[in-house]
Amino acid sequence: DIIEDKNHQLWVSTYDGMDVRDAKTLALKTSFFTEKDSQVKDFRGSILDSFGGVWAFTGSCGIYVFNSRTNKLLKHIDSKLISNIDQLKLASCVFDRRGQLWIGTDGNGLFCVDTATFKVRNYEASASPSSIGSNNVSCVYADTNDDIWACCQNGYLNRLNRQNGTFQRFVPQPDN
Repeated sequence: DIIEDKNHQLWVSTYDGMDVRDAKTLALKTSFFTEKDSQVKDFRGSILDSFGGVWAFTGSCGIYVFNSRTNKLLKHIDSKLISNIDQLKLASCVFDRRGQLWIGTDGNGLFCVDTATFKVRNYEASASPSSIGSNNVSCVYADTNDDIWACCQNGYLNRLNRQNGTFQRFVPQPDN
């Protein structure tokens, strides 16, 4: 995954760590967590918040935010907020226009973190047709209407009804 921040830096996520490069020259500016003994690896991607802050998410070590004053990535969302986040396989993250962080996981459904109050809600699949289609959420997207969409590995596309917390499923139609 690669994003460009407001300072024209590329944030490149890899299994071995995260590099920050100048977008024009591609010169390496900073590298995070590339030591052999580091527990933090498997960066899945990074996203920008509405203030231009960079948040990095890993496959199995939580979510970090870049502190521009110290030039370090700090663990921001940990097991105090979402129990066992270090064991969750984070697949995708996105901020909506309200500043809420949406986290898709491989096996534990969809999480919503209100970054103002740090209240967390977990949406998991159930037998109900109005639940999310699968707990394997490979992609999360917030559209221009601020609707939340979740793609699941079983092929379901899901749109969240924020008023009642239910999902509308769009089932793949092989003949269409």
